[in-house]
Amino acid sequence: MQVRKYEASTIKEAVDMIKKDLGPDAIILSTKESQGHPHNKKVLITAAVSEETYQKKRIVEETLSRQEKEKFFERSAREQRLMINHAYTNLSNKMEAKRRTFTEKNYASIPDDVIDENHGRTRVKAAAQAAAMAKKFIEPEQAPRVKAKPSAEVMQKTTATLVNNKDSGKIEELRGEIKRLQSMVQSINAGMQQPTTSGPSYPGARHGVPQELSSYYEKLVGEGFLEKTVADLLKDAAAQLKENVRKKGLMDAWIAKWIYSNTDIVKEKLREKFHVFVGPRGVGKTSSLVKMASHLVIKERKRIAILSTDTNKVGATEQLRIYSQILNVPFMVWSKGQNINELLAALNGVDFVLIDTEGQTLAQLSEIEYLKKIIPQGIAGVRVHLVLSALMKDDELYSVGRRFRAVHYHDILLTNLDQLRRHGVVVNLQSQLKTPYFAFAIGPMIPEDFEWASKERILDLIFKISNSKWEGVAND
Repeated sequence: MQVRKYEASTIKEAVDMIKKDLGPDAIILSTKESQGHPHNKKVLITAAVSEETYQKKRIVEETLSRQEKEKFFERSAREQRLMINHAYTNLSNKMEAKRRTFTEKNYASIPDDVIDENHGRTRVKAAAQAAAMAKKFIEPEQAPRVKAKPSAEVMQKTTATLVNNKDSGKIEELRGEIKRLQSMVQSINAGMQQPTTSGPSYPGARHGVPQELSSYYEKLVGEGFLEKTVADLLKDAAAQLKENVRKKGLMDAWIAKWIYSNTDIVKEKLREKFHVFVGPRGVGKTSSLVKMASHLVIKERKRIAILSTDTNKVGATEQLRIYSQILNVPFMVWSKGQNINELLAALNGVDFVLIDTEGQTLAQLSEIEYLKKIIPQGIAGVRVHLVLSALMKDDELYSVGRRFRAVHYHDILLTNLDQLRRHGVVVNLQSQLKTPYFAFAIGPMIPEDFEWASKERILDLIFKISNSKWEGVAND
């Protein structure tokens, strides 16, 4: 999947750029106007196309001359699509013809005359007849052997021997055991051959997913999506696309648009002055605060201050003090019993204040009351970020998210995305908690591995578009 952003003066200009870059099958995910002077406004469009369709267009374009490309881009989307399909089919046929030119038979043994379609069959038949003739000379026919029947006297002696044999009892036991085993095998076979009445057994069948979409169900569930979410998504696709669900390019684009429409991010990320980082222990609150502080100072050129309230964790305050010295920003420590609003009042000369808190489980009422005292109350411009690790189990993520609702957090900052193999959890978490994403931590580097959350990055993670940081035209 190729997902890209385009900036232009008009929608028509942007669409022409999309058609030229991604091809006539590109689907527009979002359209908006950039903020700026009324006479200098720009249009921002996000578009996507399936990888297969994009590569097909690219291969065909490589065969065109510059003049042919200019004429190609002047065509309508429908004409471009037909030209791409026709040219790609011709290229595929030529490649297939080249693959069929070799033969396993030595060149010297190929007759010069034209071989008809029955030639091979005739040769095989002649060879078989020759082999049969040779066998008669090598192995002359022999009279069939007749097995002699034992005489009555021999039979009588054999029977007497078996009857009088001391091990006859063991033989009977073995016969009985064999019969019992045969009976068990027959019962098992009978059970396996009974027809099942549970209905279709393809992936997604029990959720009502159409069979032609079972491969998408298997792929998305394998990516970590909740089964019910995938089932609802694919049933919506089947209802809207109808017979077009069999078109891979269109289906991929539809899924991308569904994910784009059903994920939410914070649009005005720097509207509030005070940013409080809360969450359980070990999820990366302090490191995320440092990354955001470095980003604001180095890239945004903002004046910030850092306030630490975690006086219990060994080294936490000293770590933040060192980073504050490196960034050359004010640093303060809150102590129990102090009024946090009074501390913040002394920081009027900065643009943003980042507040670190101690990791909590919020399993007890006392922890909730303690955290509420740290979060500034009664002043404007406060935003609380719940920091969670993408490596946590799904159930644990949902549970922590629900417990921290007691402190009224506004959004989620998700860490450790670089270590995650299945990124469906990014969509799952939002569908369960109904909370927008604020930012992503995607590695250990400071500040390079901090980025504002974007829908494009979510698509990038799920469709494995790139392994690098997202570089869009603008953040939402």
